[in-house]
Amino acid sequence: MSHRCFDDVLRLMQETTPTLNCIPKNFNAVKRRVKELGLDYQTIDCCPNGCMIYYNADATLDATDEEP
Repeated sequence: MSHRCFDDVLRLMQETTPTLNCIPKNFNAVKRRVKELGLDYQTIDCCPNGCMIYYNADATLDATDEEP
């Protein structure tokens, strides 16, 4: 899920909950909240076209290494 899509989901959640909610405003605010809770997250790179994630064995590949 892209950051923009995640922000849109958060905005929808904010619109559909009571005004005194504690839903973070955007993706970066969520990352800060997760860090404050002492939880960890892992960033996984993705092809610019969204057709492949680079994880574990694929992490050393480059987007130009993909087959058409």
